[in-house]
Amino acid sequence: MRSMLSGKKKLLVSLILILVFTLVFIACSKQPSNEPADEKPAGNEPASEQANGDNNDSTGSGPRYGGIIRMISGTSPAVLGLPPEMAPGDDLLAQPCLEPLIEFVDLDDGTGGWGGILARDWETDPENKRIVFHLREGIRFHDGTPCDAEAVKWNFQLRLDTNSLAAANLIEKIEAVDDLTLHVYVTEVDSLLWQTWGRNRVISPTAFEKAGNGDFEKSLDWARWNPVGTGPFELVRYERDAIIEYKKNDDYWREGHPYLDGIEIRIVADPTTAAAMMEAGQADYWLSPSSLVLEHKRLVEQLGFQDFRSDWGMVWALLPDSANPNSPFADKRVREAVEHAIDRDAIALMVGHGYVAGMTQLAPPYEIGYDPSYNPRPYNPQRAKELLAEAGYPNGFETPIITQATQRNRDVLTAIQGYLDAVGIKVHADIADVARYSAAVFTEGFEGMALTSHGADSTGRSIITHFGPAPRTFRTGNILKSPEYLEACQKMLASYDIEEFNRATAQAYRQASEDAMVIPIIGDFWLHTAQPYVRTHTKASYVWSSFHDYWLEEH
Repeated sequence: MRSMLSGKKKLLVSLILILVFTLVFIACSKQPSNEPADEKPAGNEPASEQANGDNNDSTGSGPRYGGIIRMISGTSPAVLGLPPEMAPGDDLLAQPCLEPLIEFVDLDDGTGGWGGILARDWETDPENKRIVFHLREGIRFHDGTPCDAEAVKWNFQLRLDTNSLAAANLIEKIEAVDDLTLHVYVTEVDSLLWQTWGRNRVISPTAFEKAGNGDFEKSLDWARWNPVGTGPFELVRYERDAIIEYKKNDDYWREGHPYLDGIEIRIVADPTTAAAMMEAGQADYWLSPSSLVLEHKRLVEQLGFQDFRSDWGMVWALLPDSANPNSPFADKRVREAVEHAIDRDAIALMVGHGYVAGMTQLAPPYEIGYDPSYNPRPYNPQRAKELLAEAGYPNGFETPIITQATQRNRDVLTAIQGYLDAVGIKVHADIADVARYSAAVFTEGFEGMALTSHGADSTGRSIITHFGPAPRTFRTGNILKSPEYLEACQKMLASYDIEEFNRATAQAYRQASEDAMVIPIIGDFWLHTAQPYVRTHTKASYVWSSFHDYWLEEH
């Protein structure tokens, strides 16, 4: 059997050209690979300069050591050093310091795929119902203690103790077989568990336990603001809503890395101020101003700044409470009417200014299973009214939609309100803070619909993580999932052969769209704005794991 988890096979890259994000969206879809990444670290050889951030010293002299890169982030992390409590934004700001077992990285063929970070290799062993991680030798935490199998086992246990490990109920036992080998035994094995657990970031058990001196809660509180990992940089200072400072880790395990002496991340909430700092040369790199498209566009198109743009980003969608038999959305015709009522391309243009695309199917353009010719329910308000009448709502109905209190969410929801109102669906906007929104979407449930956004990648994992069967998904059970859809998901989880996995993934996405299970609205990029002299050999699409590879030209 050809295993997609053995580290020996790679999926052929499928490049899809479509009309997205100002006429062209080019994305690659690649199955998991666990090729070791330390023999020839990604980006160790200069590459030709490209628009999406694959860039290199224009003088041809290669990387330059030294300097401190000055970055801007629009938000402070809620947690900086305790991975079980980190949100995605926290994860980005902690990445200079904390590393996972595996990560989505650059591959030698110029695309992205799964590569080992703290783990040299890994495998799924269905016969013995276990996931095996083989760790790299000689890696140490910033406090000098070894990052060995016992340390990784401790990190698994920390997540179990804090109820933050996905699919935790599948774990039977965890064994550190030797210093560099970890076995995770499960009651039920599947083809994606290695991703689910391998992406978790790892911290020093010694530093954690020493901080609390036996008091677990005290250790947790200390760890939230004191990351001690294995990364290319060590924390020097953190002032909430002000600054994060990192210094070079001189004992970093990637030979010759990092190039920079340090990273300084200023917290600048006001986008106008952030853009002015970039323009005045007071900052080198603006992290993820994705909801600030106009400022990014002006800096790039008018002033010549670099456009570091990912191959993938966020999928924005409406989640209906269709599992509730008393909800209008339990009727598939109502969900179809909502899709027909919304002009998604118009919303994309309004909020994205050429950097966002309308979505007509749940599979993003870079995902396995995307079909560029498939548009099951195009914008057609007359058809929406007909479907509502057929479902018993000739005069429409009222519904709440809950979403987060960001400007992008407000803008998208306002547009949706206008389109749904035109077909008789009166929307009550419920703008919630992060805590209430998270409780509604991930635990307690919601009434009506929720406007959400979720990250996606090209490996097939996204549909399982966000909308798959329990316990693989972390979302609430509001969404009705058909037997046909769940069967396709189970085929994905049981497929270790690349072609079988691809077919099952495509089937799951197609069935989700046929069921109108989730109502996709728009998809966007991760956008980063950089000064012309910022260099990295790692594509911006994989910026999540590339802080070790940044350097600065003389300027």
